[in-house]
Amino acid sequence: MIHIKKSISQSYNEHWGSIMNARYLAGLLCASLMLFSACDASKEPNQLQIGVMLPLTGTLTDGGTQILQGIQLALDEVNSSGRLEGTELALITRDSKSTTDGADDAFEWLVHSNNVTVVLGPLSSGSTGSILAEADRAGVVVIGPTSAASGLSERSKWLFRTSLTVDRLVPPGMAVAKDHVNFERIATLVNSGDTFSISSNAKVTEVLGTYSDVTIVAAEEYSRPPGQAIGDLTVQLTTIKNTNPDAIVVSGLPEDQYGVFTQGHALGITGSPYIAPLMAISDVHKVNEAVPGAAEGVIAFHIWLNGSNNALSRAFEAGYTARHGAAPTDWAARGYAAMHILFEALVDASSFESEDIQIALAALKNLNTIYGSFSFDDHGDAIYDPIVAQVRNNVFVIIE
Repeated sequence: MIHIKKSISQSYNEHWGSIMNARYLAGLLCASLMLFSACDASKEPNQLQIGVMLPLTGTLTDGGTQILQGIQLALDEVNSSGRLEGTELALITRDSKSTTDGADDAFEWLVHSNNVTVVLGPLSSGSTGSILAEADRAGVVVIGPTSAASGLSERSKWLFRTSLTVDRLVPPGMAVAKDHVNFERIATLVNSGDTFSISSNAKVTEVLGTYSDVTIVAAEEYSRPPGQAIGDLTVQLTTIKNTNPDAIVVSGLPEDQYGVFTQGHALGITGSPYIAPLMAISDVHKVNEAVPGAAEGVIAFHIWLNGSNNALSRAFEAGYTARHGAAPTDWAARGYAAMHILFEALVDASSFESEDIQIALAALKNLNTIYGSFSFDDHGDAIYDPIVAQVRNNVFVIIE
């Protein structure tokens, strides 16, 4: 009997031990699952890579570097907003080297080696036009923060440009400049080796032709292909000087503006104000540092300037200045705006596939930006109000 009781007791203990062991294992499993869940909740968010192709070497380095700074500031802001619900944007950047060949190589690398669905850049209209065929083949969205030549967006549904094109910039700009200067005799100078410059000059010539009291007294040109240094413009500038124009319209990229203004000043062209579509304040400073006063009086057609009353613009200025210790340039503003505009489309897109991003971008209307109210037209070109300003004491002053 004692032996039987002992067997029952042993059986009971063994049974209870099994239950306790099972409970222990279940608790351990539960704890493990909870730990796993906690780790899973705190894991890195999903990343969506945004391709960036800008000139970080070569003749357009200054502009490319400043655009990238604007993009990076905007990237930090949009990621901290949490509006993409578990997705974080990341940049994958490639140097386009200030040439069309460099842009082609950069785009190829971003799209085919890194499988990005959207690319910010490049800087120039020439490089933008050069990658459009490949953008169509690959089905990749391209957002141009600075490209302004006429007609490029009509060539591809994948291209969206957040800078104003010459079609929207030049007509109102020339109207304000004419009222301000009251010119009648005007000269033009264009870099015939650059896409934007050719497009700008064509629109300038077209607009000037609508004024019955205006005569183009000199129409000079030279050819500076992308990436090359500016040459000697003595012949062209001397011809212009000898016609004694009331104003001189310069259609060119920053390197062209630098060469024209410094060489023109050396030749004694100081009485006729230059008109330069989209000249940046950083390029004004560069000219005036090299040849004091050479950029004084330049009239430029702009998309953004420091000191705006726009609340988003003031916030951008404050954030950029805190990070870099200096006020932002309009190059930086263009990168900043482009990143924020892309982000709004990503928030609205039904997926992060290129086709859905393209649809969301095309639908953007009346978006509040540092430029003011922003929309895309039916071709993917930006719509908002331009600014006309003149250099006075090394800063731009808006011409009302």
